[in-house]
Amino acid sequence: MASSASELGKDATFATALASYFPQAGFVAHISSRVEGDQFLALVSRGPSDTFSSDSGPGLTIEVTDCLQGVFRRQLGLGALDELRRGAGMAEFAWPTFFRLLASALRGEEGCGVTAENIHIATGRSCSSTGQGCSRGLRLEFRFQLQAAALVGHLQLDAAAALPEEVLASAETTAFLRELRRFVLGSLKAAAAAEASSSVGSPPRPGRGLAMGSPARRPSAAAAVPEAAAGVSDTIGLFDTSATVGSGGSLTRTPSNPSAPAAAPKKRPGGSLVDPNARKARRGGGNPFQLSSG
Repeated sequence: MASSASELGKDATFATALASYFPQAGFVAHISSRVEGDQFLALVSRGPSDTFSSDSGPGLTIEVTDCLQGVFRRQLGLGALDELRRGAGMAEFAWPTFFRLLASALRGEEGCGVTAENIHIATGRSCSSTGQGCSRGLRLEFRFQLQAAALVGHLQLDAAAALPEEVLASAETTAFLRELRRFVLGSLKAAAAAEASSSVGSPPRPGRGLAMGSPARRPSAAAAVPEAAAGVSDTIGLFDTSATVGSGGSLTRTPSNPSAPAAAPKKRPGGSLVDPNARKARRGGGNPFQLSSG
């Protein structure tokens, strides 16, 4: 029972660490080739590994293509990822540390990286050194940079879809595929640059601050009409007070003599309950110039 509980704990740590460094939607990475000038595209996504029933559960799917040879794929579950971890000399590394290094290698960050190489996989005794009777595959070499050393791990990917040999022998087909690869790589590079420029330091869209009701984006009254704010300040200054314009356009008056008590507001004379429009006669008599309505 203790061993089963330990295995369940390891599986939970594995799944949590995997989800922390690899999004389920996946990401696209550029992988260099051992052949100078060539480049591979890799699509790395997180999902259940259903290749083998003994290695089912959370895992990674790595798909790589150079737009020339074909598409190579490998599903990695707990067993395959543990084999990769041990093969790189990181058997004692915790899953979060290993997945951080693996993600950095696929993204080409923190001094880590991946190199791809086309290989021939022997499927029988008829496989020759020239590739006759062999199936094509891809060999990935991971470089994990640590503080004191660099570790290397290898992973083999099988061909999910490959072009026939007679098609690859055509010069026209090869030229077309190379142009297609150049177009795909250029499009992804342009899309990544556009996304980076729009997410960092992009100016707000016109009217967006008003529509969202964000007070930080709304211009203040002083900024919108500086001449009017200056005129109001000058007018208030004539009455021996100072005024400041707040961020929301409100005016705050401060008496020049803070110790002087503020004058109490005068009360307006009350109106008649019978005729609200009629004004109450002032003390000291009525208006001598007003004619009586008789």
